[in-house]
Amino acid sequence: MNTHVMRAAAFVEGTPGAEIVPELRPAEGEHFIKKRTLSPFASTDLLWWLNKRGVDTLALAGVVTHYAVLSTAISAYDMGFNVVVLRDCCMSGDIETHDMALGVLTPLATIMDSQEILRSLS
Repeated sequence: MNTHVMRAAAFVEGTPGAEIVPELRPAEGEHFIKKRTLSPFASTDLLWWLNKRGVDTLALAGVVTHYAVLSTAISAYDMGFNVVVLRDCCMSGDIETHDMALGVLTPLATIMDSQEILRSLS
């Protein structure tokens, strides 16, 4: 992981780097799951919640493509979900590492830009 991110303690709960940006805060009544492991399936009730609602496809975005996004995508694939990774909505410390992680995911997930998925939903 980028040493600047580690020195800044960007993922330490209770620090500004771990806060949700205002534009992405959950709306009133919207379900929110706080994960504490690389894959949210390991430390939350996410799988139960998704199964209860009949979800079969996940579109992933997030911080640190080569850790959290990669781990989540592989776990979701193993659990039978269709996985979409939004390449322009995640990033690693550098573009080469980000691209490497997307390359690893290519056989398991659909890799697309956010505008592509928005078009496909309309």
